[in-house]
Amino acid sequence: MSGYGFADIEKPVKYLREAGLHKNAKLVDLKYDATEKYEYFDIEIETTDGATFRERTFAPNPDKVFPRKKYEGGKEVGMETEAEAFARSINEVSTKLFYLGLAFVEEKELKASVAKAKDLKDFVEKVNKAITLSGNRDTTSLNFLTVWSNSDSKQRSNLVLPARTQWVEAYKEGFPVQIKLNKWQLENQMTEKYPFQGTSSDAPAGDQTISGEGVAADTDLPF
Repeated sequence: MSGYGFADIEKPVKYLREAGLHKNAKLVDLKYDATEKYEYFDIEIETTDGATFRERTFAPNPDKVFPRKKYEGGKEVGMETEAEAFARSINEVSTKLFYLGLAFVEEKELKASVAKAKDLKDFVEKVNKAITLSGNRDTTSLNFLTVWSNSDSKQRSNLVLPARTQWVEAYKEGFPVQIKLNKWQLENQMTEKYPFQGTSSDAPAGDQTISGEGVAADTDLPF
């Protein structure tokens, strides 16, 4: 029987609304889910001051790809084909998850754990399992990066993880931070162009997919 006490009153969630580096945070959840139309995973992190960052990343859809400009040596050399755009989107999703895993698991071990992932659900499950088996899930704190994704067409800004960048690492007290934003991100994604009209306790409307523009960084990840 429930009464009129305060035990069941939920504390309002304070959402992170600041771009840049956040140190000594905690991974709250990495979760896969799907509907009849799409599949996605959520990453949720809590900062030292109790602010929640949550990003939803949708699996790439081969029927809805968005080719980008191609660059070589910092110069534009054309546009991606739809096949290239789809492959790039898969790589971005895989890389985002892989970087999270690296904050908890040694690279060689993590690569072996995810090498045979057959789809996004399996990939998320394998990364989650590797983090859990490492024994570091509850003891490892994180440094992570965020940027603003500003949509002129929707006149909306969303705080997201930076694309094509190592966005997270294990926090080590007394050691320098290794992760950093690139020049383009620092010049174009540090300001909330369309300020959210709610409060820090309100969830921003909408979920975000992979975001970011500019020259892609090279990686040696196995995807």
